Amino acid sequence: MRLSYVTMKPQEVYKDNIRVTIVEPGLVDTEFSDLISDPISKQRIEERRKAITPLQSEDIAAAIVYAVTQPAHVNVNEILIRPTQQDN
Repeated sequence: MRLSYVTMKPQEVYKDNIRVTIVEPGLVDTEFSDLISDPISKQRIEERRKAITPLQSEDIAAAIVYAVTQPAHVNVNEILIRPTQQDN
């Protein structure tokens, strides 16, 4: 479903000069792990968070600011942003 959104929506809005950017962050230091009820999954996330320095919300915000402040003729289609130490 995501693929069809990514490929179809931009085609529908480009004619109206609407820019679409997909932001794909890696590990971000948020309270999301507090919502995970599975103890094994929660433990894995916490271990991963301790092993690397996760992104901060300000890092994601800066990437979004970059995308939306480009000249009108520039579209940043996709932002893949991950911590330096994150392998995938």
